[in-house]
Amino acid sequence: MALATATLGSSRPRGLPKALSPDQAALLRAHVAHAGRRDRTALALLLDAGLRASEACALTRANVHPPPASYLRVDNGKGGKDRVVPVTHEVATLLAAPVNVSSPWALPNTYHPERPLGRRHLYNLVAAWGEACGFALWPHCLRHTYACDLIAAGLSLVDLQQLLGHASVATTAIYLHVRPDALGDRLRSVLSGHGTATQLRLIA
Repeated sequence: MALATATLGSSRPRGLPKALSPDQAALLRAHVAHAGRRDRTALALLLDAGLRASEACALTRANVHPPPASYLRVDNGKGGKDRVVPVTHEVATLLAAPVNVSSPWALPNTYHPERPLGRRHLYNLVAAWGEACGFALWPHCLRHTYACDLIAAGLSLVDLQQLLGHASVATTAIYLHVRPDALGDRLRSVLSGHGTATQLRLIA
């Protein structure tokens, strides 16, 4: 099962991010829903908050703010930047329930809870999910999927830039090419909502 990319033939931009299709994401969620709290927490951090693998592993429980605030604080992300990532109340409730009550980490090491889960362990965990679902998977693919879903839902590039912690909006803009069908649907919806006058202005 292939991951979602833009389908523009030879005009497809090189180095395009790989993201899950909506069907693949639904299959993954269904699979992890039956796993333990660690797996469900890891999926939420990567797919529902768009954190980098290093950020997910470094996140402390103190930086998870439960409802009604419902946000994560990412300290010292890429480039040494701090940022706030809002999440749904449902996700915040899940993340606020600790994987291990004796650990300060949102994703603790299984055998040494005083330490965070290592990036290699997280990569192996995510790869195992993908294998169970029938497609290759790695943590950054889930971050890409998070970004593509928000773009498809209509979030602005500037807002997405802040959520992802990108230094430049040009980096964020590449997600416009991953699901061009969703962008086209939004454009047609806007045009149909404005009627013939808008179409005439475009023609002119």
